[in-house]
Amino acid sequence: MDDVKISIDCGEIKRAYFIPKGFVTDFASIPRPLWWFASPTDYPVLRASLLHDYLYRTGHRIDRKYADKLFYKLMVEDGMPRWKAKLVYWAVRIFAKRAWEGYRRNREDEE
Repeated sequence: MDDVKISIDCGEIKRAYFIPKGFVTDFASIPRPLWWFASPTDYPVLRASLLHDYLYRTGHRIDRKYADKLFYKLMVEDGMPRWKAKLVYWAVRIFAKRAWEGYRRNREDEE
């Protein structure tokens, strides 16, 4: 994968995140039985998942709630209906806390 730039309109501010070449992502960790609802390969999930993984793993000076909100915003920008994106967002809010905390612990161990 080459470097990827993801721009997102956050109201008065437009933010750009640069994900470096070589960053490894598993995209969305959606359980296979739920792929009928939202597949990790659905276009609206791809870009959002890439940025979300990057922000979770690096921290990028933001908190978890903000990373999850950007995930939701990008899914909607890329064509997912708001109601569906909201359900995926809440699944992340409920089930991804352990992943966020694990990445934070790993970063502390490295320092």
